[in-house]
Amino acid sequence: MKNGYLFFIMSMGFCSSILASTLDGTSAVVYTDVHHVFYDGEYAQGFVALDDGFTVLAGACASMDILSPVDGGIDLREYGVLELDGDVTLDSQVSFSSGGHIVANGTMLSLNGNLSFPLTKTLHCKGSLCLNGNGKTLTFDNHAQLFLDQNSTLTLKNMVIKTKPYEAGVPVLTISSSSSKLCLDNVVLQLGGDFCVNNGQLFFHNDVVVTGTKAFVYRSGEPSFIAKNSCLYFDFGTTFSYVPTAANPSLIFCTDETSQLFFNGSSLKTSFTGMQVTKGSLLFDNDVLVDSFADDVVNDFGLLAGDIATSRTVVWSPRGNVIASVSSSNTLAVYRYNGTSWIAHGTKNLGGKIHHIAWSPDGRWVCALREVVHVFGESEITYSTTLYLERYYPTTGLSSTEEYTVAFDGIVTSLDWSTDGDYLAVAHSEYDTGVPSWTHQLRVYSFDGTAISLVDSGVDIGAMALSIAWNPHGRYIALAGAASSSELQLYSFNGTGIAHVQSVDMSGRCKLCTWSPDGCYLVVCRPNLYGDDYVNGIISTFNFTAGVLSLAGDAVTLTQFVPYSMEFSPCGKFIAMAGGQQYEMTPENISFARYGAGSNYNDVTSSLQYNTLVYGCLNKYTDCNSMFGDPYPNNVKTLQITYAGIPSAHTSGYTETAELDIFSIEPSGALRLYYFNKHGIAASYLEQVTFSGKVACDGHFNPSGNLMSIANPKNSWSLFNLFHTSTNTNYAYDSQSALVMGDGTAASDVAVTFCSGASVHIHGNMMYNPS
Repeated sequence: MKNGYLFFIMSMGFCSSILASTLDGTSAVVYTDVHHVFYDGEYAQGFVALDDGFTVLAGACASMDILSPVDGGIDLREYGVLELDGDVTLDSQVSFSSGGHIVANGTMLSLNGNLSFPLTKTLHCKGSLCLNGNGKTLTFDNHAQLFLDQNSTLTLKNMVIKTKPYEAGVPVLTISSSSSKLCLDNVVLQLGGDFCVNNGQLFFHNDVVVTGTKAFVYRSGEPSFIAKNSCLYFDFGTTFSYVPTAANPSLIFCTDETSQLFFNGSSLKTSFTGMQVTKGSLLFDNDVLVDSFADDVVNDFGLLAGDIATSRTVVWSPRGNVIASVSSSNTLAVYRYNGTSWIAHGTKNLGGKIHHIAWSPDGRWVCALREVVHVFGESEITYSTTLYLERYYPTTGLSSTEEYTVAFDGIVTSLDWSTDGDYLAVAHSEYDTGVPSWTHQLRVYSFDGTAISLVDSGVDIGAMALSIAWNPHGRYIALAGAASSSELQLYSFNGTGIAHVQSVDMSGRCKLCTWSPDGCYLVVCRPNLYGDDYVNGIISTFNFTAGVLSLAGDAVTLTQFVPYSMEFSPCGKFIAMAGGQQYEMTPENISFARYGAGSNYNDVTSSLQYNTLVYGCLNKYTDCNSMFGDPYPNNVKTLQITYAGIPSAHTSGYTETAELDIFSIEPSGALRLYYFNKHGIAASYLEQVTFSGKVACDGHFNPSGNLMSIANPKNSWSLFNLFHTSTNTNYAYDSQSALVMGDGTAASDVAVTFCSGASVHIHGNMMYNPS
């Protein structure tokens, strides 16, 4: 026993009658110098001394409210949950060996010594937690991350926060949603990489000093505040970059005239949105750059690396330098950029066709959907889908052992993660041969790292959903599909159940939907046949306010171009679309076909006949769809066609009403970039790169928004630079692009001070207390 504990233990004997103590259900003063293991439901309370640290097993939840400081190692096993029922102090020898979850309800975690978060680990914070450094240093090792969950508040106070270099787009302090808040109180933030605030709100109390040579990038569409008698201070070499996803110049508020924004040998840059500061004080010292025309304009796509690997789809990890892909042999593969080239970082053969992959928001899990078509005898065809969750480690790659699965009868057409990674929304369609009929459901599953569980048994969505998108705010889920008069649907999720909110008649099947990064807009795509053969893409934009969708402006028609994927840039100013030409499927423009399942295909070159239903309600990913090439990213509802020479086992068994659909024949693909504002996309694309004879079926931004990946089903995936040039052209939406102090009223006047020796360089417009 340590000598320092002798008096403490004796004192606890006198006080135990005042405050009950317990560890594992015992009712006594407890001191242990052996590492303690908590199982699910166990707790430590009162006069309990854990002198050699503790472990909370993965999937277990342990609660703590103890008076003695914790010493030694803490291991939350990545998915263990520590619930703080009271304030807890960490002694000087405490260290974390893994990530995990901390849940608090207005409680405080205090440091008696410096603390480091270890390499590659992620610590989730939920509820309301204050981390008091007491003047100590909190260090984040490479790839380490403090992840603030939805509807949560984290206060970091009285500390130095030191970060090592990390990938762009993955700040060490990640605010997962607009409903979360990060408070910095008497903090020095030493930047080892650009610190991006993509969501949520910030609150600055007392002195908050930003140091280093990197940028503090404000992208959130939510307001943030500099408190009374507080100063946000940017030191030599740092940059404050104001580039919100919403076109709002007034998101940084000074609470009153005592609030200060101080630039000392640093830079203030704003996008074409501009920035308006009211009240408070703006101070400049030494050599300061103020640039209100700092926005870059994309003026070209440039091939960075081509034919990296054969793939049908590629998706960026939130960590920025990792990509997951699906090869032509249906192998899940991960690649990591090592600074000079892309190297394989793990593969997994899931035993069937993989048609969808999605990273968890913290980059630790890859979700994949594997689909199998079963043919029985002459008349019955069924489908099954398995959802896989595969663990990824930044240092070692895909795990060979950590895997979770969910089996579905039928087809899972789309899925999406909630912004905090706690839930998966799944669109599921199943055919009942006994009725016969299809059922279509929206389901939500929870995932805690140790198990995936169904939260809601499912709501009937009326028709097959072709695209699903979880709003960044975390509460709403949008579905695009084929339900008559309600092709676009909106649902809410409260953590325990799903409720229908709104249906929108889109006058035709919708195939894609995507939210803007700030969650204020929903963009929807539907194909529309015109003339005799060609298909246009129709792009509609909806405002989303108070839980209701409303059209934001006129729809935009993309002539002879239909997107197969559609995604906002991280800054919210652009939309990228990968797609190509489509034709109506008629005997005249079908030049080849094949039938079969798995790898046993048979080519068919005879003419088409519209008299027999080949397959029932198929989605875009089934082997049946491979009759038209492997694969084409279109949606097949029903086919009322047959080919001479196909066995009856492949042409019978379904009698529901058939409908011809669209296919890409002799495809010509393209990757396009469009400007976006609150009224929708621009009528003309900004930039385009074409792929003659190839289908551009999948395009995605990297987390920092300066690279795009593109894949097509018969060729390799490639990377493209988005070439930028600085511009002095004003691209403001509704107001001039400028740094504005005050709004013309005395109450909003800003006190601007130029310290002795200050030299301020102004690029663009700067307006002081305008009238």
